[in-house]
Amino acid sequence: MSERVETRRGAPAVVPAPGWARRLENTPWAFILPAVAYLLALSVYPLVSSFVLSLHEYHIDARAFAWVGWGNYAAIFHDAEFYTAFRNTVVFTAATVATELVLGLALAVFMTRRLVGKNLLRTILIIPMMTTPMVVGLMWRFLLNTDFGIVDYALRMLFGVRPINWLGSAPYSLISLIITDVWQWTPFAFLICYAAIQTIPEELHEAARVDGARGVQVFRHITLPLLLPVIDIVVLFRGMDSFRAFDTVYTLTFGGPGRDSATLSFLAYLEGFSYSHLGLASAMSYVMVAVIFAGVTLYRFTIMPRAAR
Repeated sequence: MSERVETRRGAPAVVPAPGWARRLENTPWAFILPAVAYLLALSVYPLVSSFVLSLHEYHIDARAFAWVGWGNYAAIFHDAEFYTAFRNTVVFTAATVATELVLGLALAVFMTRRLVGKNLLRTILIIPMMTTPMVVGLMWRFLLNTDFGIVDYALRMLFGVRPINWLGSAPYSLISLIITDVWQWTPFAFLICYAAIQTIPEELHEAARVDGARGVQVFRHITLPLLLPVIDIVVLFRGMDSFRAFDTVYTLTFGGPGRDSATLSFLAYLEGFSYSHLGLASAMSYVMVAVIFAGVTLYRFTIMPRAAR
């Protein structure tokens, strides 16, 4: 900071600003420092320390802390439970994201119509998203209970289906997790798509109808292409969130029966907090980060450009 004064000849001269004015120039940095310190303490430091921990064998009970290098990562890829959890995570992510996107988009298109009580219906639709995952898991645990759950009761009364062991049998435990996640997070896809549809000029739809396009044709050639950027956001956000699913698995099935419904996040939790293998759990978490990064990069540079054509 400096001051400009006029000399006798009229030429401007630069006079050094007083010390208090120069100190004011550094004031913005003083306001930024707490946020930077918070970011370093809660984001950067845990990332660095957990990566260092993944290179060590650290067992809390035995108080063992030894350098193993990439030994934890090698042990992961020789563990059969890891491949089971990886398969479950991929199936869970693909099924939930696809179903939530289709249902959310269908609800968004449906809600653009003139409906009685549309505001109330829209409010009801977003309630599952506002509920915490732990509460959702406990709620669906009661709904899917074989003895007194309302789901089995409704299937038996309406279709004569025998009671299904939703949470205790291998094929249905993972399906239960998918149903629960779809119920909770379809409103997210609905809200994003519904907001995007509101921004599409109605003149485009009217012009298509004048040219003879029907409802499905208008959606396919007008609405859907304009929603592709928003659909990409839904897929990326829900894909990353579903891949690291933990809360619902913990409360609904606890990875059972056996490890048939365990995800990578839940397996990392077991290794770290049940078996006290913190080094192995940290390595498994970084494998998850690498898989998510590779998946997002692949989607960003291959699928998204093709979908935009």
